[in-house]
Amino acid sequence: MEMLIRLAVSVFAIVLAVVRDTGTGLLIAMAAALALFTLWPLRHWWDRMELYGNGIVYRGTFYPVGERSKATWVGVRIAFLPSTFLQLSGCKRRIDVSFMKDAEKLFSRAYSNTIT
Repeated sequence: MEMLIRLAVSVFAIVLAVVRDTGTGLLIAMAAALALFTLWPLRHWWDRMELYGNGIVYRGTFYPVGERSKATWVGVRIAFLPSTFLQLSGCKRRIDVSFMKDAEKLFSRAYSNTIT
């Protein structure tokens, strides 16, 4: 859905630029920037989160989850579309779960007795 929204915004911007008769160089630069903007979610195409009893493996990095772990779901807006991150206590990096279906529900189901 997010890619369709980004594609619609990009097509609208290109059509508007063509109608206003902007220069060819500017049009090519704008098309390249909008293509990058539209295709950005594809970098998360292979993202997956493996839930284990003692932690999570995300993109080959292990994030421990234990008795005293605290999970925080952080929602932010990048550009104009929302993104969701999972912050685990004791871990420096956040896990980007924006493009994972039901990540919060599956995490809660897996660790409901472990997380405080």
